[in-house]
Amino acid sequence: MLIHGSHSFLMHRLNSGILGLTLMGALASGCSPTAASVQQTAAMQPQGSVRLEEVADWEFEASHPSSIDVATLDSLLRAVVIAEAQTDMSNLPVDGSKPMTVFSDEDVRYLAPLLAQALSQAQPEYVVAFRLSSSAGSGSEPTAGTLYVKNDRLYLTLSEHHGSLAKTESTWLGSGRAARIVSVMPASAGQLEQALPAVIQGRQQMKSLAIDYHQFVKNPEPAPMTAATTAPAPQPVQALSVRNVPAVAPDQPVKQQSAPAPVMDKVASNQAPADDERLNETLQELQDTKDAMARKDAKISALRRDLESMRMQLETKDKELRAVKNTQQQPKRETRNKAELTVR
Repeated sequence: MLIHGSHSFLMHRLNSGILGLTLMGALASGCSPTAASVQQTAAMQPQGSVRLEEVADWEFEASHPSSIDVATLDSLLRAVVIAEAQTDMSNLPVDGSKPMTVFSDEDVRYLAPLLAQALSQAQPEYVVAFRLSSSAGSGSEPTAGTLYVKNDRLYLTLSEHHGSLAKTESTWLGSGRAARIVSVMPASAGQLEQALPAVIQGRQQMKSLAIDYHQFVKNPEPAPMTAATTAPAPQPVQALSVRNVPAVAPDQPVKQQSAPAPVMDKVASNQAPADDERLNETLQELQDTKDAMARKDAKISALRRDLESMRMQLETKDKELRAVKNTQQQPKRETRNKAELTVR
């Protein structure tokens, strides 16, 4: 009975030790050096800070690293507004309340490049946290929140904006304030969703704004298209030359028919870069998918190696304990036989 109990106790201690070492290794490998670089760069700015925070949830996985350019983030941040809510169960603003932008021009100029850098360096288990000091905002209290990218959506969770977003009651120190909600303009570009508990770190009744950031991407194609539409402008010059020289009048139909040819060539040349751009985007998506699958395979292989190592260690310890048990049982049998012979 004593040997069996010691075997269970040693196995329990062994399992606890191996599990602790595995967790320590995972935490050590999860601390990316890029997180420190982003945080150190932001700490030098007096306006606030931008840093990477690891989510304490094994099931959380964002679409990181993500490449969203600064211009897109600039337009997106300027479109985020805040307004008072009628009740805690309503997402409609109070009659007469006017939505106000969350981020000022100074805030956007500060946040956009740092957020773009952080998203490009973040790993799938990290979110980007930001905080604006009171000197950068328009109020006396800071503005803070988190964001991450998942499934072509940018999830923005605003935890503070000149104070808490939750409803505050009136006291003798000051008047109360109704609950406030965050939205984006236009409304079709985003919707409110329940924030993940691991992201908000246990704070209740917080919403995340899921934004389709593709709607804020600036299209670079209008410039070539305007050049194509303005190409027919030289035609009035040709008409003036015909009026000045009547003898050339019979050749006018030939010139008018040949004029659209350069325009069609320019339109065709404009369509070719657009097709190339779509092809490049498709290839980039395929490459991102391939990289994500490679990261998944690497994680699975690492887990398999850890499990195999743990299994071999457990088998070795089990054999050692069985050997000790057998050696302790044999002397007892010899003593029992000698006693029986003495009685006879």
